[in-house]
Amino acid sequence: MSVSLRRRTALAALPRMARTGRAFTLVELLVVIGIIAVLVAILLPALNKARENANRVACASNMKQLETAWMMYANDYEGQLVDAGTDNAWSWVQPGGGTAPITEGTLYPYVNTVGVYRCPSDPVGRARSYSINWYTNGQNKTLPWPGTQTVDLKVAMSLAQIPESANTLVFVEEQDPRGGTGDPSTDYNEGSWLMTLSGNSWTDAPAHFHTVGCNIGYADGHVDFYRFASPYTINAMSGSGYASPMPDDPDIYFFRTIIGAIGYTPSH
Repeated sequence: MSVSLRRRTALAALPRMARTGRAFTLVELLVVIGIIAVLVAILLPALNKARENANRVACASNMKQLETAWMMYANDYEGQLVDAGTDNAWSWVQPGGGTAPITEGTLYPYVNTVGVYRCPSDPVGRARSYSINWYTNGQNKTLPWPGTQTVDLKVAMSLAQIPESANTLVFVEEQDPRGGTGDPSTDYNEGSWLMTLSGNSWTDAPAHFHTVGCNIGYADGHVDFYRFASPYTINAMSGSGYASPMPDDPDIYFFRTIIGAIGYTPSH
């Protein structure tokens, strides 16, 4: 076959557009862009949901590791619970933002990983996303917080004093707007996570990093995802760190059933 014939044969095999050198028209480009935009609109929610599901699982894993550290500490100290506040040298974390208060806390030797203290869905740069339940050796145990009655008689100081470990909250996701300097990179959750025993408002509301609910770590070591029953819970915290009254909020009642206050039975 001659060179000329081979060239004609090769050109005939090319698409007409390539042979003529014609480019896409503006209309054709707009159609392609429109198709891509539709595909993105269809796929993006699914991708975001998959990413959030992965973050939720990673958050639960972090909390599980903290639960294990919490139990190891208690076993090393004859059942004594780690101090759940942020106000003294024996606290599970020290006061202040950033990672230094975490590494200086009494639980850190049992964890040895700073990243475990942060939920991957936490939208700001704080180093710690979790707090410990005030009723499991929380700080200021003798102060008569509003709605807590004789609160010093209701705080568990040891594993043996926890009334029902499988139903007692230890770790919870919290976004406390009071702690730190207001800089998200150094902000921190101040004190223990406190739930009053009466009234229709939150003192410390659970964080809504996962939008529809939060992870909860229990005293027996298991972690569950709790789905909020009330849409008001998501916006429970005001700028001052406290919430407006919300009568008959089922989430407030649920959390009162799992705080583990000694001798306390919640009522609607």
